[in-house]
Amino acid sequence: MIRVVVADDHPLTREGVKKALDEKSDIKVVGEAGTGPELQAVLARVPDVLLLDIRMPGFDAVGQVPELRARSPGMKIIIMTAYESEFYAQTLMAHVDGYLLKVERMDAFATAVREVSKGRKYFSDRALNLAFNSPEVPKLSDRELEVLKLAARGLKTSAIAQELFISSRTVETHIQDACHKLGVRGRTAAVAQAMEIGLISAGMREDVP
Repeated sequence: MIRVVVADDHPLTREGVKKALDEKSDIKVVGEAGTGPELQAVLARVPDVLLLDIRMPGFDAVGQVPELRARSPGMKIIIMTAYESEFYAQTLMAHVDGYLLKVERMDAFATAVREVSKGRKYFSDRALNLAFNSPEVPKLSDRELEVLKLAARGLKTSAIAQELFISSRTVETHIQDACHKLGVRGRTAAVAQAMEIGLISAGMREDVP
């Protein structure tokens, strides 16, 4: 029996995936989570496979999948996402066992679980197309991303400088460099483009306490 945890912050998605998996005689859903803290708690059950959304309250797969890997090296991780983002596909596929989009047929989830439980990789055709047939995602530095994230929250140059303990001129330099890499002109366009390709979250304002 393949023991699975389903982690997604949308209840309807969780229920749909759980139902599709529980119909299979060789798969059992042993837990579910809708937030980062819930995921940490349910992983104490050490499932064979974790079906994982990219973003949930208190959880971001890009930053935290390596931590999950280190803590539970025997657990297989499958990303399931609604984001048709080249950045997420290109960034995460090197660190997970499977990757598929939520628009896939429900049978694909069971197939993915079975394949990774056998030590194989399972990347759907849609995911592979995103990762390998899309233009390469621009590589912004950590500082450039920090500046754009703060700009997305509506902070002006002086406030960003104060937040990051750098000068206003340095902030403007980082914005100019990001604009050049993203192929746009101006702070607003840079933020919009970074959101569009998944480098920063479109819900960034909601992340502010």
